[in-house]
Amino acid sequence: MRMTMALLLGVLGACGFGWSAESDVALNGTFVWSNKKGQEHNIKSVFTPAGDKKWTVEFTFNWGKGPQTWKGTAEGDLKTGEVKGEGLHPDGMRKFTFSGAFTKEGALDCTHTEVTGGKSQATGTMTLKKG
Repeated sequence: MRMTMALLLGVLGACGFGWSAESDVALNGTFVWSNKKGQEHNIKSVFTPAGDKKWTVEFTFNWGKGPQTWKGTAEGDLKTGEVKGEGLHPDGMRKFTFSGAFTKEGALDCTHTEVTGGKSQATGTMTLKKG
């Protein structure tokens, strides 16, 4: 029985029904920019472990003339908890912060904010989920 349970858990883990702190976590979803309310934009993210509940993160999405990849950091529990972090524009001149929490359905619901000259301005929402 133990062998069967261990095998089942191994298969479920390999099929993507869970993740460990040692592996990347891909979360995909949409974001809404506050200046373009009602328009959802697709976004992909990859969270890479960088310590206990610490992550480096890459966000990839289409904006303006094409695809962009923003890099940053995050802290929090990527299964059920709260998550916060920041991302930098590829040119390094703009910084965005995000914060949110996982819903019962497993989606990470966040707000995002642009930080310019030490001042924060709300810029919209983002929802990410595994898959």
